Amino acid sequence: MVLRDLPLRLSGDYALIGDNPLISEIREKIIPACARSYAPVLIIGATGTGKHQIARQIHSRMNNCNGNFVRVDASMPEDLAAGEILGYVKGAFTGACGKEALIEKAKGGVFFLDEVHNISDAVYEVLNNVLNSPENAEYRQLGKVNPQNTYFKLISASNMDLETLVQKKEFREDFFYRILGTVIRLPRLSERKEDIPVLVDHFCSKYQTQQFSEKAKSRLQEFDWPGNIRQLERFVWSIGSYYEVKIDKSQVESYLGNFSSLNNCVNSFDDPVTLAEVEKAFILKVYTQNKQNKVKTAKQLNISRTKLIERLRSYGWDKNP
Repeated sequence: MVLRDLPLRLSGDYALIGDNPLISEIREKIIPACARSYAPVLIIGATGTGKHQIARQIHSRMNNCNGNFVRVDASMPEDLAAGEILGYVKGAFTGACGKEALIEKAKGGVFFLDEVHNISDAVYEVLNNVLNSPENAEYRQLGKVNPQNTYFKLISASNMDLETLVQKKEFREDFFYRILGTVIRLPRLSERKEDIPVLVDHFCSKYQTQQFSEKAKSRLQEFDWPGNIRQLERFVWSIGSYYEVKIDKSQVESYLGNFSSLNNCVNSFDDPVTLAEVEKAFILKVYTQNKQNKVKTAKQLNISRTKLIERLRSYGWDKNP
């Protein structure tokens, strides 16, 4: 079954899972409408709400779309912007072997301008003229005389309200109107807590971890999740992989209670933290609190003493059983 045939609320994209009214409207009305043309789209949402996923969904549902999905970081530095976005021909400069333009790679597909609120002067200069008409864009590769034509759907994303930035003169007004089209505003997870149970089930299935009891899921609904769905995903992946039995409310509280705050316990995917590092920090925290008593620690963690010893040895904290 291809992606476009999957019911959106059951797809792998967490941004669209759940029955929150706004999410339902985005899933059932706004995305299909955006996918019907090459008109630009602007996605606004906090970090971890799924902006990239929404853009991918629009691309996957575009009728007769055979073009690529090309992501471009709007903060790209000056020494890369022109060469990457416009491309260059062989011999355009010393050592140049030729490079296809990113806007050419996006031909017939989606040009995804991410973190647009951080747009660099170099990217602005390169795109300002190209975006006069994305559905029939004209550009010139570096080292080439004649212009070329391409077309693509422009989707921009930001975790800040661009209209407010324009009013504060912190974002270029002319560029704002070039990228403005259908605006999709994604809610924070704290604004759609009714979706947390189904999201937890989805992540357990995705990572093949232990399931959460209904009481455990209800307990998770009490948190605000400042890192949004991405943070919830990391948490479910971490604790679900750690425990060997179905996770109940007490285990959720125990896992969280050994850290000074939820933010210290769970890191977003933007941070260079692995599951192994999260697990190590948690085990050593409990082990230290129990004054290195293996029996008490294993009992509190709800794992076997043998497994605890294996972990401690791998951390260099235990030489003898």
